[in-house]
Amino acid sequence: MRAKHEEDKDHFEAEIKRYQEKLYEKEEENKIDDDSSTAPTGGKEKAKGSEFQNHLAIMKLRLAKIVATNREKKRLMDQYLRNVKVIEDAFEQIKEATGITAIEEIVTSFIKAEEQNYSLLNYVNKLTNETD
Repeated sequence: MRAKHEEDKDHFEAEIKRYQEKLYEKEEENKIDDDSSTAPTGGKEKAKGSEFQNHLAIMKLRLAKIVATNREKKRLMDQYLRNVKVIEDAFEQIKEATGITAIEEIVTSFIKAEEQNYSLLNYVNKLTNETD
């Protein structure tokens, strides 16, 4: 999760730099347009660049997106922690009931029991087929 956060952070920083470069380019174009106001298309190009003139609006939109992403990450992290807590509680109950303290030993005994149950199921199915 930390690696994903760092990747998102680097991606965000790269986007911000790209937007800043676009803003500076548009500002330069607007300065050139202002200097040559006698050109008939000066007003139209200025309208196209107006979306990049409002730095604050762009940053607010970007901030809203980041806040939403962080809320989703926090929700997922809380869900993960709840699941971990449930699993830890289950292992604690198993430890108390069986007296086995090592989680690896508990897992091994469950795997062995599952294999034995599967073998018994196959045996019962085989007997059922023979009786039919």
